Amino acid sequence: MSRDDLILLRAQNVSKRFGGVRALDQVSLQVTKGTLHGIIGPNGSGKTTLFNVLTGLIAVDSGTVWFKGENLTAVPPHARAKRGMRRTFQQVRLFGSLTVRQNILAAYLEHQDCRLLGRMLKRSSATHGPADEIIDFFGLRAFSEKVCSSLPYGTQKITEMARAMVSQPDLLMLDEPVNGMNAEEVLQVRRLFSSIRETFGTTILMIEHNMTLVMSECDIVTVLLSGANLAEGTPQEIASDPRVIEAYLGKRGDSHVA
Repeated sequence: MSRDDLILLRAQNVSKRFGGVRALDQVSLQVTKGTLHGIIGPNGSGKTTLFNVLTGLIAVDSGTVWFKGENLTAVPPHARAKRGMRRTFQQVRLFGSLTVRQNILAAYLEHQDCRLLGRMLKRSSATHGPADEIIDFFGLRAFSEKVCSSLPYGTQKITEMARAMVSQPDLLMLDEPVNGMNAEEVLQVRRLFSSIRETFGTTILMIEHNMTLVMSECDIVTVLLSGANLAEGTPQEIASDPRVIEAYLGKRGDSHVA
């Protein structure tokens, strides 16, 4: 297998401007199959904009996006999802009036090209199998019949992750997955990362501000600053990079890296 065959996602010289603001400036990224790849950077560094470009929610001004060897730069978001790219958002995007099971079932049936929500939720029990398997995998059995809007925020975040995983994507993209979680919930997510990779072989790309999580779980970390690439390497390399320490982690004595 060649090195190119190991690259699942590639962004090449991606740029995006909003009015007079250059949100992304020639950003490049390579995500290797089977890795947990982190993206960090100060607020406003372009992390979520990059996610939106990669998933097709925002069109690039220039540059290209490749996924599984295919140029997806002009492919719409739903078609990218069909090809095996699924994501979560900074703010939870669940159907608040539906139960955990209904939310996950809806995501599964949407992947199966069922468009009408009413039909989704009335399909035969055969369609519930994958949803129930994911519910158990994510430890959500106790919450499966509860309306999502009534759940603790951390449980909602895990439910959204389960929704993204029910179609068993090749690439799971997580935008600040542990934001707002307590220590116990963060530990649960760390365990889920290991289980997702071992069970499904899923590649994970995440944006995260929790440096303990990033430095302990990621294989590779990409650092953005002011919409441009600043550094990339293993957590150990990033933690000792003077540019990163100055731009993102603060002075060497104030570093938050464990």
